[in-house]
Amino acid sequence: MAVAGVDIGTTGAKCTVFDDSGNVRSYAYSEYDLISSLPGCYELDLNAVRDAVKKVISEAAHKYKSNDIQAICVTSFGETVVMLDSKGQILCNSMIYMDKRGAEQCGRIEAHFTKEKISEVTGLLPHAMYTAAKIMWLEENRHDIIERTQKIFFVADYILYTLGAGHYTDYSLASRSMAFDVARKSWWADMLDYIGISGDLLPQPVPTGSVVGIINPSIALELGLPKDIKLIIGGHDQVVNALGAGVLETGKAMNGIGTVDCITPAFYMEQVNTALAKYNFPCVPYINDNMYVTYAFSMSGGSLLKWFRDNLARDVAAAAKGLGENAYAMLDRQMPSEPTDILVLPHFAGTGTPYMDVFSKGAIVGLTFSVSREQIYRAILEGEAYEMKFNIECLEDSGVVINELRTVGGGSKSDIWMQIRADIMNKQVVCLSVEEAGTLGSAMLAGVATGHFGSLEEAREALVKVKKVFYPNPANMEAYTENYRKYKKLYKNVKDVIS
Repeated sequence: MAVAGVDIGTTGAKCTVFDDSGNVRSYAYSEYDLISSLPGCYELDLNAVRDAVKKVISEAAHKYKSNDIQAICVTSFGETVVMLDSKGQILCNSMIYMDKRGAEQCGRIEAHFTKEKISEVTGLLPHAMYTAAKIMWLEENRHDIIERTQKIFFVADYILYTLGAGHYTDYSLASRSMAFDVARKSWWADMLDYIGISGDLLPQPVPTGSVVGIINPSIALELGLPKDIKLIIGGHDQVVNALGAGVLETGKAMNGIGTVDCITPAFYMEQVNTALAKYNFPCVPYINDNMYVTYAFSMSGGSLLKWFRDNLARDVAAAAKGLGENAYAMLDRQMPSEPTDILVLPHFAGTGTPYMDVFSKGAIVGLTFSVSREQIYRAILEGEAYEMKFNIECLEDSGVVINELRTVGGGSKSDIWMQIRADIMNKQVVCLSVEEAGTLGSAMLAGVATGHFGSLEEAREALVKVKKVFYPNPANMEAYTENYRKYKKLYKNVKDVIS
């Protein structure tokens, strides 16, 4: 038996085929263009996304060279919706979360409902990125589109619909709309009335991992697939990433270290934890009625290392390329082994949580003539770890405890960075053998939906493999504790100077 996990991002789609032991049997990736015709406007042509997804599914199935794929599970980024007419045709390009349109409408939404009410019902603080603000913008600026709309889908839902599924979404994608009651697991009628759409246009919310259809026979023939494949809704990418990292209990969190550095912990609650809103953390339905996740993130993450490589270590990058090595691995070998006294504020692209300050700037503090390039590189790794430690403290102040970080993504390849994180955060850091946690999470959901696994816990036991565990090194604790005390003052002081 095999299952296919599809992960749809803002610039590309990937498909991975896993066998029933969790081994990757084939993989395919295809890019598409982000459209920015006006300043502040960012859109996707979902026709192009659909075609790319079909391409990667077909390629992965062809590479697999077997005919026993039993399910396809699809996950995607959130917030973005697709508007279809009565013939199932896309009416317009889809605004993504980076698009600035909807800011004025979001202000009116907040004034009407209040920030507190929106947080209490949706688990979100008001923001223009969310679907409600974007739909309200369309209602006021492209009413012709709203008038002709017969169905609205989120991205993963739409792809499944084109494969043969019904009009469904999962709770985690619905929760990115700012129009979903995360406690009742239903659309918030008052919000829909205010933004001007009928709930009949929206997909029916179902639990993550639900079977939402069987592949259309003509699509199966087109893609070279069996005709009885089950279609599974995976949901929001960060939720499925957490599943792929094996986060199924409280105390554990997925830490995806890519362009963005994101920590996703799981927790139980009976009602929306409004304490999370204090730190701009959302509240997102997870794998059963009372389990939720939240997202704590830094906008810099691996992109800050790329900045260092491309601007301050071009010679290392060139040397690594000539030797066929990874430039970051070479930089890791060159850096000092001891903690530095340099503080790096990693706000080169503004902040993520808890500040959500798009105007914050990065800083490197503590430079002298004796400081080497290698020390600055290590300080960057430390600064990003300090930033995420602060997020963990904010989570714990909100009642969300983390004992173990399960890391995935490109950053998890660096043993020295993982040890730095364990030392600074004073947490156990577990590195997993798979980098693509999203597609592995999709495989787990598909395996349960097809009955191959009796539960997600059983799927985790079979599919999620630990590669290495890093424990805090007591020898570094004193230095890092003192440096972190100083780091927590850095944001305010830099902001006072630069703003």
